[in-house]
Amino acid sequence: MKQTEEEGRKSPACGYGLMGLCCFSCLLGPCRISPFEGESAKGLCGDNVDLMVAKNLLHLVAGEAAGGLKNLSEAVQNLGALAVKQGARKRPGKEVLKGILEKYGFTSRVSVNRFAHYLLRESQKLLSPFSGPESPSPLLSSLYPEGAFPHVYRETILPDSLTNLIFDALSQGEKESPAVQVILRQCLKISMVKLISEELRRDIDYLTDGDPSPEMGTEVLDVVEDLPPEPLPVVVLLVRDDDLPEEFMSRATKELRQRLKGIARLIPLKNMRGLPSIGRGFFRKWSLPVNGMSAVAAVFSQSPASVLGALVCGFSVVSSPALPIHGSEVVERFFCKDLKEKLGCAYVPPRAGEVLPAILEFLGEKA
Repeated sequence: MKQTEEEGRKSPACGYGLMGLCCFSCLLGPCRISPFEGESAKGLCGDNVDLMVAKNLLHLVAGEAAGGLKNLSEAVQNLGALAVKQGARKRPGKEVLKGILEKYGFTSRVSVNRFAHYLLRESQKLLSPFSGPESPSPLLSSLYPEGAFPHVYRETILPDSLTNLIFDALSQGEKESPAVQVILRQCLKISMVKLISEELRRDIDYLTDGDPSPEMGTEVLDVVEDLPPEPLPVVVLLVRDDDLPEEFMSRATKELRQRLKGIARLIPLKNMRGLPSIGRGFFRKWSLPVNGMSAVAAVFSQSPASVLGALVCGFSVVSSPALPIHGSEVVERFFCKDLKEKLGCAYVPPRAGEVLPAILEFLGEKA
């Protein structure tokens, strides 16, 4: 596994950046704080190490979520044009369409055109800057049913307006800084914007083009259905194709299967949008939320939104590269310890940069 991880690394990274202590949010940057300077150390803007690390993570996740929101907006526009006319360009396959309809609370007797209008109206509500908690979109409860994701409701992580949340995140620094914990909770909520945007866009693209994407539910959910009738430890391997060579996934899957044999079941995944599907599948299979079982996500990606997205879905997470949070004891404690009490899951730092020993340690085995 170590050799497999090293193949994905091309050159040494910035040590300050790896710890979240390198900031370029204003024209005074890049601004770096040494981890050895102590609690009094501050950037040129006056932020201490905790605020710098938290804001850096927020801006990274917000940038990703904004891209996902843009793609969703374009998909909604395409859906609107087709809903007014004739519907999908290609006839959707029955089995996949049935799964999408059931996810949103419809039966297969509902016409594609009627469902498209519903999805269009509710997606536009989520994208509107005027949406609020007084009129939540039913799409959220469909994608994140409370039984499968109770922590999301208990901790009020679900966003109301996807657009407003991005605007608020990108405006950080233009006003007095909120508490570090407030920024970090915002990071979690924004990672949900990315998850929601990707899953909605996938479903809308299927309605407009008729072609399922690789993780349209049949592939992922079939794996969940094949799991034993009794709950067991599960490891989800998430590898983003655009971050690592294509053959990395197959080799990592093979090695993890060998090392986890008899310890946990492995579910390979190529995109973070499949994470909520797995969570819903676990609940249907075992009547357990992800954070109520022994479930860990091994995330190989340069996307912090993918790492935080796995956390808000209820997985404990080991990632490569590691989250840039270790320059602040406050931020590190929030993700590695405080979330365990609040969400029932936590970020597990990779041991010496290696993912597998951290997974085995989490599962209670010796590395």
